[in-house]
Amino acid sequence: MAKISNVKTAAPGAEAPAKAASAPTSRPENSVVDALGRVLVIEEPDIVAESRIIRALGDAAQNASYLTAYVMPAVMVSSIDGEPCAQPKTALEIEGAIKRVGRHGITAVLQYLNEQVEAEAAKEDVKNSSGTPSSEAAAG
Repeated sequence: MAKISNVKTAAPGAEAPAKAASAPTSRPENSVVDALGRVLVIEEPDIVAESRIIRALGDAAQNASYLTAYVMPAVMVSSIDGEPCAQPKTALEIEGAIKRVGRHGITAVLQYLNEQVEAEAAKEDVKNSSGTPSSEAAAG
């Protein structure tokens, strides 16, 4: 009986590889799979939630590296493997979010965000090019 891998009572670590293998076909577009095989759904907090996070951090909010490399990636995770993550409201809850998402999750979120920025920049480049070949622009 211990060898059955699809039993829902199995250890969480035992289910992670199976979830990662099926992730590309069943996960939301705004999600990423981290190095541990967890599916993290990413949602940007609205402006009010973001302001509450900044206020909860107090003086720590002045540390841009901490804010952009730890806090915001962690609080952007709205669920892990289908389990909802509550939006943190206090400094202690923010630290809890950082711990829950962890180094692998934060790395995956930052990579996802960088890819989104690059994709948006590529769209802007295409939009701004207006279809004019560069050879004609140089000749003009």
